Amino acid sequence: MGAFLAGAILDPGWFNRETLDRVRATLLLTIVRVYFLSTVLLDRGVISSATFTALLLMAVASTMLTVPMVTPRLAKLRALVGKRG
Repeated sequence: MGAFLAGAILDPGWFNRETLDRVRATLLLTIVRVYFLSTVLLDRGVISSATFTALLLMAVASTMLTVPMVTPRLAKLRALVGKRG
């Protein structure tokens, strides 16, 4: 979330409601779900604190990598759809 706010300050034209909604949805779908599941497992002693940290870091990393990996594929898809239509 800190990187998002820094980007919004550096480029205020990028900060709009649609972008904020996408960021919020991404956070809710990935990080929060993993965090709460991991917290329950940690509290019950099913996983160790090292495993909890690894799960949380993987959730953050996968969220950060989603946009750079999907954007080029969506651009190709839009180009294909544009050629057909």
